[in-house]
Amino acid sequence: MTTDTAKDWKHWREQRPRPVFAPHGSLTLQGTHRIEDHQEGRIPDMTGRWTVGGDGVLPAAGESEASRWTFELAFTLGGQELTPQVTVQEDGSPWAVLGDSSSGHGSYRFRFPKPAAPDARGRTTGDFNPALLLSCAFADHVICPIPPPGNTLGAEIAAAERSLLR
Repeated sequence: MTTDTAKDWKHWREQRPRPVFAPHGSLTLQGTHRIEDHQEGRIPDMTGRWTVGGDGVLPAAGESEASRWTFELAFTLGGQELTPQVTVQEDGSPWAVLGDSSSGHGSYRFRFPKPAAPDARGRTTGDFNPALLLSCAFADHVICPIPPPGNTLGAEIAAAERSLLR
């Protein structure tokens, strides 16, 4: 580990609690809603309209916006070609739900890396060190996304937030 990498990790670790405890952070869950109960697609206290599409609930959007909602991130890990699905957040940053061979024993069931946005050629660099646990890891009553098919890696990722310290 280089000095810069160690400093970067220390800075990230010191800053990690801020978004968790922020006014709209992951510990501020206000409710769990069923889209079927809101036929117009408007969920109380949530911005925008929502619709059922594919395998989940998505923001109601035009085709151009919907087409950038998910993509595959292709890389090789331990000699195995992988193509996990990645979602694009409102701010345009990629976000994934990944499991690995330590999921459920040695680490939480899955983690949430945020790779850098792809460059003009569609390439990015993945860094598992800042992958985080969402509020479902901290509270049993919170519904959490699970890795879609293809998002469970056959290798152990010994990095990032892996489990809760109690």
